[in-house]
Amino acid sequence: MNMLLSLFLLINFSILYSYSIVSQILSPVSIFEESPISTIVVDLRPILQTLDVQPHQAALLHSQPSQPFEYINGYIRLKFRLDREDYVQKRLCIGGNVLQCNFTLTLTVNLNQTPFNYILSQPISCHDINDMIPKFSQSEEKLFMAENVPIGHRIPLETAIDLDSPPYGIDNYRLETINGNEQYQFSIVYDNQSRELELIVKEKLDREQIEKYVFKLIAIDRGHPPNIGTQILTIEIT
Repeated sequence: MNMLLSLFLLINFSILYSYSIVSQILSPVSIFEESPISTIVVDLRPILQTLDVQPHQAALLHSQPSQPFEYINGYIRLKFRLDREDYVQKRLCIGGNVLQCNFTLTLTVNLNQTPFNYILSQPISCHDINDMIPKFSQSEEKLFMAENVPIGHRIPLETAIDLDSPPYGIDNYRLETINGNEQYQFSIVYDNQSRELELIVKEKLDREQIEKYVFKLIAIDRGHPPNIGTQILTIEIT
């Protein structure tokens, strides 16, 4: 009886072992957003060779419609356009914030011997590029200001939005006159920490001399070369 029980346990252990799953996490790789479609992200052929299997014995697990990668003949490739900002906004990547946009691909490999099932996990990071232009919510902004405001008077201005990650975010702002003539009555100051933008009155205003000022407010990001966004800023003196 004891021999039969031992034999039964041994057979069941062998069956359990033969269908066990072994997993391996591969070294992380990265790709820049907006890379060309069909860009090879990972060449898995070396690891498949060490497992003594052919490329057709591996397949992606749980591939979602939004998954931008595909597995073909031993390669992980970019399947369609990878817009980092879009994936972050829709929370389609791990991390899903301005600093991180990561993916983990899981592949199953059918081995020719025990343990038969082998799982590969491939971490992929999506790096940002400076592809977003700073954008104001409105193309034009109009302010009304009394001519008797004191010198040093400050008015908060709307800031632009740049969806790129902080290394490519907005760096500074510039105020330019539309007609090219210098106007010293106003200046702007931008605080990179608080991200507050203010208009400052630098000289006494005289409505009888100038009743309207028209500027181009320019947002400049940290790219090389930088991207810029503009807004027409009109100040009417009352």
